[in-house]
Amino acid sequence: MASLLLTLLSSTGLCLILKHSSLLEGFRVYISSKITKAQELFNCSLCLGFWTGLAIGATSEFNMLKIGLASAVCSWLVDHTILLMRKLIWPDT
Repeated sequence: MASLLLTLLSSTGLCLILKHSSLLEGFRVYISSKITKAQELFNCSLCLGFWTGLAIGATSEFNMLKIGLASAVCSWLVDHTILLMRKLIWPDT
């Protein structure tokens, strides 16, 4: 159970880093200029969470597709919780 939780947290963390990190902004811009759907992918935590879940799932002991799907849900929930907190708790940021 702990291994599953760590796998999902790793995938969700990777998703959020790829989506929001200011250090990776140049990477996102470069990839988006080369691949037409990449900008849409980087703006969607559900989509990006699925693909990061597949990548992390490929290296874990769990079913890759199930980790991808679970990661999509976890990534979306965490991302939208953060957005809601920013809006309600820290509205000026």
